[in-house]
This record gives sequence, C-alpha cells and structure tokens, in this order.
Amino acid sequence: MRGPSRSRMLRPSGATCRLATEFLEPRRCLAVTLSVSLAEPVVIEGEAVAATLTLSEPLSTVERVFVTTRDGTATLGRDYFAPASQQVVFMPGQTTSRISVGTLRDQAVEGIETFTISATPVNNAIRPGSAMARITDFMPMPGVSVADVTVVEGKSGTTTTAEFVVTLANAYPKAITVSYATRDGTATVADNDYLAANGTITFAPGETSQIVGVTVVGDNQLEPDETFQLVLSAPVNAILRRSTATGTIVNDETDQPGFQIDLVFLTSQFGAVPAGVQEIAAQAAARWSRIIVGDLPSVTTANGIFIDDLRFEIQMGLLGGEANGP
Repeated sequence: MRGPSRSRMLRPSGATCRLATEFLEPRRCLAVTLSVSLAEPVVIEGEAVAATLTLSEPLSTVERVFVTTRDGTATLGRDYFAPASQQVVFMPGQTTSRISVGTLRDQAVEGIETFTISATPVNNAIRPGSAMARITDFMPMPGVSVADVTVVEGKSGTTTTAEFVVTLANAYPKAITVSYATRDGTATVADNDYLAANGTITFAPGETSQIVGVTVVGDNQLEPDETFQLVLSAPVNAILRRSTATGTIVNDETDQPGFQIDLVFLTSQFGAVPAGVQEIAAQAAARWSRIIVGDLPSVTTANGIFIDDLRFEIQMGLLGGEANGP
C-alpha cells in the first residue's frame, strides 16, 4: 500500500476527516479556530488598536468573518470608534488578516478602559475568537536623560565600572527603547583607558530608571583626569532630553609617604612567573619597604609609567642569560 503524500494539503472548511489509510481507522479531527491577537497590550488615547486575525490552519475555501466590538468600561463613540460590523475575507490558503480600531482622545482622567474585539466566522465549523483591548489616558511621551558619572581609575590589572544612570521624566504605559554608544574624549579606547560599549536600553511599562555600565581600565600612569562620553540615540516611545553624558576617570597615582616598591610580573618565552616566586618577591619587597627609611620623588617614565619609588619588572629567564644556561 502506498504511504500518504508528504505535500501540504488544504483542509476543506467542514469538520469531516478522511480515513487514515495507513491504519484503516478514522482519526479525530481538531476544529479549525480563529484567534484575535493585539499588537500592544495597551494603547494611549488617540492611537489605533491593531489586531491580527489568525486561522489555526489554511483552508481550501473562501471564508468570511464578521468583526464586531463590545463595550466594556470603554464606550463606542466616546472612547473608541468602529463600524457596527465589518467583514474580513480569507482567501484559500490565507491564514492571517489585520484590522485596526481607532480610539478617541479626551481630557478626562479615566485610567485604563476596555472593550472587546470579536471575530465570528460565517462558517459554523470554525471556532470564533476575541481579544480585550485596553485604552489608557493620553500622556505625552516622556523625556529620557543620562547623567554624568565619575570613577577612580584604579591600578594596573584592575577594572572599574562607570555606571551611567538613564532616567525617564515619568512612567509610561508602553515599553521604551533607547540606543547607546560610547565616544572617545581625552580618554580613548585605543589607549586602553576604557572599553567601548554599545547596545539598547529597554524600559518596561512603568519603569523609570536603567543603568548602563562601561568598563574603565586601571593603570599605573601619572596623568591628568580623562573623560569619555555616553551618547543616547533612536528612542522609541520617548524623546531625548539629555542625550550625552560625560564619564570622568580620576587619576589615582600620587606620591605616597614612605618607601614604595612596586612589583610587575611579566610573561616571557619561558612562561609566567610561578605563584611561589611571586609570593617570595612580594615578601622581600614588603620587608625592604619597612627597612628603607625616607622617600624618593616619584617619576613618570618616557612611556608614561608612574613610579613611586622603585619598580621591579620580574620575568622568567635563563641564569646568566646564556642560551644554553640552566
């Protein structure tokens, strides 16, 4: 016996099912349903409610659907407007169709009001669907702003997070998105002062504050305080009020009292300095820092390294420097 065809078949509009020839027994036929979904959970007075009608599967016949509305706490003609009934036609194979219902703006404070959109097929074999629309009081789009931030740089090998606070002037009943990106100032990505960042901030309905973190890279260079910027752009459901903020990186290299020995462990062709060697070196540096009395003036080398008072760079190598040495 030949197996069933794998090609996609359009179901007739009726509820009758064919026999499953491979088992020679009837299969239960699930009813075709028509659902109504809304593009947004809530709209603001004056905006249109966008709805999508969806058949659960394509049919082989032309199907007509009547779309009606029913008042809830919102009233037809006062809070929204729509024809008493409108007809939507699904052609063979078509599964979706879109409609919209306009809403009316007023000055009253009413909170969230509701009405129902119903879709009733002429064909009784198709189950109808509905969805509840929600309208909230009109309010202008909120302004979005970003605040300046200041962080202490930190030492070489450490990082700090500059947290820019992005705020809305007021809560809003719809989701808001804003793009952001960093921009060099006297601090630059090329000099490894901070790490570039970009992305999108999302405010859920009712949220008014978000944080954008930018990584600041520490060093041991004596240098002036440096700055970079965070720039906001492309807001959705909001307007830009303060779109640019400055991040200030505060230099923390200063001449400390007493004798300081700074150890820097480097990786060579022979690998990294073992932890045991690093520990012994650190103990020796701490001992000599206590023994030596006095202080030396701090200096900044030609390549910008700040030294207070003595700096050792330690790496693995051959004894005596000989190629075949131990």
